[in-house]
Amino acid sequence: MQPLALLLSFLSLNLCYAIYPDEIGVYDWLKPLVGTPIHVSFGDNHLQDLIHVATSCNVVAAIDGASSAIVWRRVLSPSDQIHSMKSSNYGILTLSGASRPYLRLWNAESGYLIWERTFDGSETSCNGFDLTLVDGNAAYILSNGVLASKVDLTTGGIDWSVSPSQAPTCYSRLIYNDNAVTLAGSTSNITTGSLTTVTLDVKEGGTKSKPLIVTDSQLATPFNFVLAGQGDELFAAYVDNTGKAWISNLESGRSVLLDSSAFSKDKSTISGVTAVSSETLRRELLLHTTVGSILLVEANKRGVELLRVLKSPGFPTTSALQTVSSGDEFQFILVDHKNLSSLTVEMTGEAKTSDKATVSFDANRYGTISKVFATHNSRMIAISLDGSVHYIKDHKLAWTREEALAHINHSEFLELPVSSHLSEELDEMDEPASKSAATNPFTRYARRFSTHLRRLSGLVNQFVSPAAPKESMTEPEKATRDSYSFRKFLVVTTLTGKVAAVETEAGDVVWARMMGIGDGAIVAVETLRTSLVKYPPVLAVVTVNDTSTTIHQLNGLTGECIAEESNLGTVTDRVILLPIETTSERHHVLALVDEDANVRLHPTTDDTINQFERSRPTFVVVKGLQPGSKYVSGYALSSFNRSKGCFEPIQMWELVLPEGEIIHAVGEKERHDNIASIGRVLGNRAVLYKYLNPNELSFVTLKSTGSSSTVSIYVLDGVAGTLLHHAVHYGGGVIDSAVPTIRIIQRENWIVYTYWNHGPDAVDSDVVEAAETAAKQAKSKYSKKKNAVNIPDVKSMEVVVLELFESSTQDQRFDGDTFSSFDGLRPDILSQAYQYPAVITGMGVTKTRAGISTREIIIGTLSNQVYALNKQILDPRRPVTPPTADDKEEGLLQYAGYINQNPREVVSYHREIAGVKHVVSAPSILESTSIVVAYGLDIFCLRQAPSKTFDLLSEDFNRVNLIVTMIGLAVAIYVVRYFNQSKSLSIAWK
Repeated sequence: MQPLALLLSFLSLNLCYAIYPDEIGVYDWLKPLVGTPIHVSFGDNHLQDLIHVATSCNVVAAIDGASSAIVWRRVLSPSDQIHSMKSSNYGILTLSGASRPYLRLWNAESGYLIWERTFDGSETSCNGFDLTLVDGNAAYILSNGVLASKVDLTTGGIDWSVSPSQAPTCYSRLIYNDNAVTLAGSTSNITTGSLTTVTLDVKEGGTKSKPLIVTDSQLATPFNFVLAGQGDELFAAYVDNTGKAWISNLESGRSVLLDSSAFSKDKSTISGVTAVSSETLRRELLLHTTVGSILLVEANKRGVELLRVLKSPGFPTTSALQTVSSGDEFQFILVDHKNLSSLTVEMTGEAKTSDKATVSFDANRYGTISKVFATHNSRMIAISLDGSVHYIKDHKLAWTREEALAHINHSEFLELPVSSHLSEELDEMDEPASKSAATNPFTRYARRFSTHLRRLSGLVNQFVSPAAPKESMTEPEKATRDSYSFRKFLVVTTLTGKVAAVETEAGDVVWARMMGIGDGAIVAVETLRTSLVKYPPVLAVVTVNDTSTTIHQLNGLTGECIAEESNLGTVTDRVILLPIETTSERHHVLALVDEDANVRLHPTTDDTINQFERSRPTFVVVKGLQPGSKYVSGYALSSFNRSKGCFEPIQMWELVLPEGEIIHAVGEKERHDNIASIGRVLGNRAVLYKYLNPNELSFVTLKSTGSSSTVSIYVLDGVAGTLLHHAVHYGGGVIDSAVPTIRIIQRENWIVYTYWNHGPDAVDSDVVEAAETAAKQAKSKYSKKKNAVNIPDVKSMEVVVLELFESSTQDQRFDGDTFSSFDGLRPDILSQAYQYPAVITGMGVTKTRAGISTREIIIGTLSNQVYALNKQILDPRRPVTPPTADDKEEGLLQYAGYINQNPREVVSYHREIAGVKHVVSAPSILESTSIVVAYGLDIFCLRQAPSKTFDLLSEDFNRVNLIVTMIGLAVAIYVVRYFNQSKSLSIAWK
């Protein structure tokens, strides 16, 4: 019976995930995204409301033009980059992939895959891909810059495939012109090369003539040229590696220098050349000058001839230019930003008549328009600098999709203020003595009494009704925390330079603003101050360019800038939030570490310098702890150098990785890691004390040598530089360079990291003991010794857990009342490995208010699902042999190398959460519940209760019955007491 009871207790761990179908989406939300479009096709006929897009996130999708909703979406693998998308009579055609390209035909209405074809791979480094449709029945494909193919669209059959040239020739354009296929490119795929072309026969693919090389051309890359021409005449225009513009006749090989002085009187030079149409080959070209003018010219054998000036110099900078062609007619669409609240759309045909319209647009939120896709019937998709998509129809902005959120790189949870903070006049605990002395005691009592009355009504509502479902937020400046602190702001920054606040209860983007474009990339976002009475929370957004660092202070509730930007003349490498505050505004102080490990404080005042001086002797700066680094070093700080305005570093230690190893993933302890207990109680009531070193660092390295790879784990003390643990996993690595399968998280006294096991090469793993870093000891597959790592001899995802204790002896602790990194005390480390049945792309941990609830590892997988794995499963103390009575008392399960996926562990239910790369969590007021956000391509937020909601009544609990029963009992007690007193009085009189 005992094994059966143990099995039932194991299964009961996951019962909390069972929910009713109508609860899906009530306490969680999903924001599906597609990414920034790079190819757009507008539907016609019965599909005219659909807009098909292919994005930089490797997504093919159809968007409803009326509602902006995603009609269907197909997410390709991370390494399956989309090169081209065309719309045909048979569906949507896409060309994607790298070493082994794919051509796919999708049903335009439903998104179902009709057929898929692959082409021979190539080891060439050329990224030349092109796709051309002819007569709606045939497609001509250029792949890997060397292979040309003809495909029948009706069946997907390949009629012919040829490679007319060999590397290093790299073709990047394929043109169907006058019953012939012409390939154009460069003679080199790495360095500067000459322009070259070759013509193929349409029917059989044979070469019609020898490749033509324009010997006097110098292309910087195989892609920086455009084609023009008609009939037998074909021209290539480009700007060479010296900055000069040329046009070359691809029939004769003759090149002509393009001089803007022949077209305009200004002293400008030609900075770029673009084609009039990317769909059809035309004689017209667009010349862009250094003063901002745009010239429409026509290519001929003599060079080019000016047709008209589309844009004169001195006018506002054009954000985007698009050409719409239909047959022999075409028109230009120019988008200008006259101001930050609107844009001007000008449509100009071949004649000089134009049509202008003003469209409302918030450039502060989205940035300027960078690209436009348009049709003849006044429909336009505009792409802004932040990556968002804007649909303009009939000269009006119809809708906007916040696709910038598909490129999140940093996130920070922001606690909202308590409602009383926005209503009270002053914090009684913080008011000056003069104010307290001047306040009448009766006035103070009345103010406190009214506050208690307001809170009493809220308490009644909280008891009568369960946790409130999500609500949309309409006035962010009045945003307050709900009863259980489920409502927070997740402040995110993107790779495109945008900062946005996403509300965790409904998923609305409360505010957003562009920054980081002129100031550089956003490297950090920190909370300088939580909300105070009458004062909102304050955020710091740090941007860095090649020469300087800029710090922006924002109102956390509205996103408005509340202080002037602070500029530093140094490049910041790392931002650290210090536990000291400014005296006046109570802002946390930032430590900005530059590339030379110098530390500058923000703000730098005598007050902040004096406060930091108290902790400076124990403050250590760790450099090199980021992906791609080959070393890690630690620095102490000298006294403040007022002439340089910084604390200068003094190197204390350095760890240089073995040759070929680079850091791939980094794990650091959270700033506020809530720990409920300093020890682990065993089944025999003894205690193993946790090794809680606040200076502990960990990282995973990757070494690739040809076809094999090796993963290593390092655990360091960041102050002393002591190597606490080092293990090597032979055959470990990544499943694909585009899939981030190496992940690491570090909490309390344990570390969990993942990697892809490549199979037979990974039978054994070496563990380097901390005391003898040069000695290696092979461990068997099921070793019971400490530090044993289990790696099955199969290709699979591996999850390894390390748990650190002060001693292997029960009830034994380190000597001394305080911990020091220089005492030389080393932890006892237990480790174990497990095979996981899905490819892990993102990983995080639940976080609760006091750390009492069981931890769960939240996992995002390549199959677009989110799982919750109880930490009890990843326990290095799980015995290999059947558990003893003490093991069962402790709740240990017998070790199994394979982790089975329970359907109840799928916290994303049946929904697809695409591209999860990061998982973050924040505590609520309820100890049982954690707010978890998983993001990558999509954003998914949920409330997770690893130990069930033990501190919250269930939804179906009869609260009214309870209240009526309590009132009835109170009345009954009063009545019984009355009769009892009457009876006692009667007896007394007798």
